Amino acid sequence: MGSKFLVQLVFLLLAFSATTASSHVGCLNDSVGNPICAPPNGGIMMTNTGRIVCGYGQCMESSSGVIVCSSQRGGFVTKDLLSRVVCTGGCVEGSASLCQVPR
Repeated sequence: MGSKFLVQLVFLLLAFSATTASSHVGCLNDSVGNPICAPPNGGIMMTNTGRIVCGYGQCMESSSGVIVCSSQRGGFVTKDLLSRVVCTGGCVEGSASLCQVPR
């Protein structure tokens, strides 16, 4: 087996075994109690400053404290062997503009 195949296999195994608790799929309440929700199949997290951000896919906090999310709708996030956040479809910083307010 080639090293590229092994790296891809490890990534897939980590992606499937990663817990989604960090992505808080669903909704959170903001600082005044208003519900804020992720886009369909997306992720939602609160920053260490209390700001809620969302992504098209799962989200996870990086080692530098930045919340990054999969750029792919319903995409996955995990950490590689060097503890760097990796995402299916690529990673983008979480954004408050992707969050939705239920009506």
